[in-house]
Amino acid sequence: MCLDLSQNAIGDSGADQLRTYLYKKSQIQDINIENNKLNDKQIKKILTGVLHNNTVKKLNLSKNSITNASCELISEIIYRKVNLRELYLHWNMIDHRGGNLIFNQL
Repeated sequence: MCLDLSQNAIGDSGADQLRTYLYKKSQIQDINIENNKLNDKQIKKILTGVLHNNTVKKLNLSKNSITNASCELISEIIYRKVNLRELYLHWNMIDHRGGNLIFNQL
C-alpha cells in the first residue's frame, strides 16, 4: 500500500495524523511526503510513527526543511528498521554532520 501526500502542505495536523496512523500498525509500505515544507518538529512526529511501524519499506522525505536536528532519529530508524529499503532525503538542509550520522548507520 502506498500513501502519497506529496505537495500537500500537511503541516502539524497532518504530521500528527500520520504518526497516529503509523502507530496503529497500518500495512502501509510506501510513504511519500515530499515537498510539504515540513520542519524538524513535524518530521520527528512522523519519524516516531515510522519507528513504531514494521511495514514501511520506502520513505520519501525530500524537499522539506529537515536539518541536522532530525538526523539522529533518522539514523536510529535506519539502524532499527530492517524493513526500510529506500530513504529519500534530497533537497533538505542537512549538512555533512547530519549526513555522517546517517551514513554511519548504513
